[in-house]
Amino acid sequence: MMQLKRYERFLDEDFLQGKLHPKLFITYFDYYNTILKYWKRILSSSIPLDYQALIAKILLIYDDREKLSEFYSRFKSFEIFASFSRIIAIQGEYSKIENIIEKENKGEIDTRIFYLFDFYLHVVEYYSVVNNLERAEEYLNKASITLTQIFEIEEEKKLRKLYEVMYLYTESLLNYMKHLYIKGIYISEKAVQKILKHDITDVYLHAYLLNMQGNCLLYSGSIIESKVAYAESIKLFNSENIERGKIVAKANYAVVLLKQGFFKEGLKHLFNILIFMEKKKELRNIAMINAEIIYAYRLLNNIPESLKFLEKAIKISEKYNIALDYIYPLASETYSIVNKFDKAEMYLEKYSKIFQLNEPKLNAYYTTYITTKGIFEFYKMNYYSSRDYLLKGINYSRELNLFPQALNALLYLIELYLVMFKIETNKANRQRILEEIELYSQEIIILLKELNAFYQLVNYMLLLATVFIYTNKLYLAEDLIKRVETICKKHDLNYKEENIKQINQLLKKTKTSSRFEQTPFSMDFSFEIDNLIKQYTTKGLLTSEIRSSSNNFRLFHFLMIIENVPFYSYSYGDIFHSDELLIVGMINAIKNISKTLRLKKGELRILEHSEYVMILLGKNEFTIALFVDRFSYALKKKTEEIAVLIEKKLLEYPYENILEFEELKEYIDIMIKEIYFN
Repeated sequence: MMQLKRYERFLDEDFLQGKLHPKLFITYFDYYNTILKYWKRILSSSIPLDYQALIAKILLIYDDREKLSEFYSRFKSFEIFASFSRIIAIQGEYSKIENIIEKENKGEIDTRIFYLFDFYLHVVEYYSVVNNLERAEEYLNKASITLTQIFEIEEEKKLRKLYEVMYLYTESLLNYMKHLYIKGIYISEKAVQKILKHDITDVYLHAYLLNMQGNCLLYSGSIIESKVAYAESIKLFNSENIERGKIVAKANYAVVLLKQGFFKEGLKHLFNILIFMEKKKELRNIAMINAEIIYAYRLLNNIPESLKFLEKAIKISEKYNIALDYIYPLASETYSIVNKFDKAEMYLEKYSKIFQLNEPKLNAYYTTYITTKGIFEFYKMNYYSSRDYLLKGINYSRELNLFPQALNALLYLIELYLVMFKIETNKANRQRILEEIELYSQEIIILLKELNAFYQLVNYMLLLATVFIYTNKLYLAEDLIKRVETICKKHDLNYKEENIKQINQLLKKTKTSSRFEQTPFSMDFSFEIDNLIKQYTTKGLLTSEIRSSSNNFRLFHFLMIIENVPFYSYSYGDIFHSDELLIVGMINAIKNISKTLRLKKGELRILEHSEYVMILLGKNEFTIALFVDRFSYALKKKTEEIAVLIEKKLLEYPYENILEFEELKEYIDIMIKEIYFN
């Protein structure tokens, strides 16, 4: 209850016979219930400004908008408005908050410095919501200056860490709104650690920090960690009966379900939460929930429902100038799918104009723009133009660690290559297209595995197996099919049995064919293969039988090339151990994770592997591949730490003795366990 300690030294213990003095209360919920009990007396009393600030803060924590509005209407004080400003920003009453901002800029506000601090933080959130990020930065700087002034007050020094955490939460929020998810993760984690280290007993702040951390983790690709953060957030909100916070965290958890392919379950939760948000008039949350519903219906191939919710999302977003960074690209993509290219282009241009994307910029907005442009060109059947935009979007997404954008662009790129393959007549060109499908489908598999989206994962593994058959890499196809069978059995994906049967028949037929009479490129197979690959495009998610699945299936997700032994190749010429099949495709998924990664042409073969490490040999160089349970851009620092330690150890082993590496392997396994799992 450290928030209450901010007010204690200013409060008259005799007000309302001391019934509202913070020292009497253990939880926020107790204080809130006491406010409700004495509400009529509070409104009819002459309340000191510091009590007004405290009561408004508690009403904000419990999202009691009716009473907070009534309270402000009764007293009209800035001390109340410092909390009330967050509510009116959420509800789109922008003129009210702009009027107070103007008064504060003119120096017409006379209040305690820490109430100004609260106000500045809420103004940052307001400007973030309405996409005015420059003004948001300006007020974050104001909050920072105010924070320094607060620390000069002797009595406030004991609450220094609390103020720092409040500031860090808002800084993390701003970075999330700017799509700087990795930075948001680091800032929110720093704040959470301060709460734990300094025993800051503020459940409200702690829970919202965990929820924000979950958001940043989700959109940076760390879905397992995001689920943990949301679950902890919900637990804390429950402990103080903070209903709105719990609903917000549950909405985010429902988004996780959609990302994993559990559309029915995710949609059920989102529809229930949408009712709550519409009742509360939470405009940005309404727009964002509609966006997720649109996405889910699209994947379920229910385009009419998707368009219905899209129109609703566009209307509210444009009216209140909120979430346009999400809604406009989504609108362009969705209208492209249904061949309404005028509308698709219009919303793409609106997006470009708002975020000033007339020239290339290495940021999330431009990355989203060129990816959406690639999707637009794909549906207009401008395939080469589409390919160029999508590849550029993929590269930018990797560099910026934008997990959803990277995956979406990759899915469309595969669909594009499948179309190009079907219309291409030149054998050499068809071969090159298959090689591209082979490479990028493996990266998709890695990203889908991180989402635990096993339904889609199996689709793309079967697609890859089909390509392996087509290119006569039968041992790789056979290995991959076995892995698909294992996943389906483990996660009860029985409805894939027919697909697996078709692939096995194709594999058997190819094995028995004479290479001289019938090559893998023979058109005798084209009809069968075309039927198979149809099921693996972005439009192929037609079934509603999506089952729950556990998180036990292992897939390694980190490849680290050690500095001074830089070597890698896309060669499939050597036999890979079945568990490490995806080693070749990993290079593009992680190449921006480490500063020590470099590329060279060459041959590649696995020498040895253990539970956590694999040694690969190429020409006169060797590499170390590290793999763990999870793929997370947020683990970049730890991975680099591993690279440095391994590099030092490698100096003890001359190249000619590298095969005798049992001691090295043991050392690396122990080190990785310590760094990743302790």
